[in-house]
Amino acid sequence: MHKEADSASEIERLALSLDSIFQRAEELNASFERSPKPRQRKIVEILHKHGIPACVGPFFDSFSRISAAGGDIELFSQMMVERLSAYLQEDPSKVATRFREAIADYVDIRSQDLDESSVR
Repeated sequence: MHKEADSASEIERLALSLDSIFQRAEELNASFERSPKPRQRKIVEILHKHGIPACVGPFFDSFSRISAAGGDIELFSQMMVERLSAYLQEDPSKVATRFREAIADYVDIRSQDLDESSVR
């Protein structure tokens, strides 16, 4: 129960942070896209593939934390889709599909990263 409450408060905090990020999206997109870190570049590739702004890349790590804590992934996804839809001015159902596909790709690279680190 405590983990669920923690993840709910994290989702609320993330929602406020996401609102702030979209106010500075262009600047943050450019910054995130120029990252020298290979992992961040992989995430940017995924986001671009699905038509999602690069500035939300850090939130994909939040997805992993919330999931690992047994948190409400559906609430997180809904919050992300609502804000992405408003920012992109696109139909929420279309954004939801792209978001789910991007998350699936992210989970795949995250699994690969974990597999590689366990081999070392």
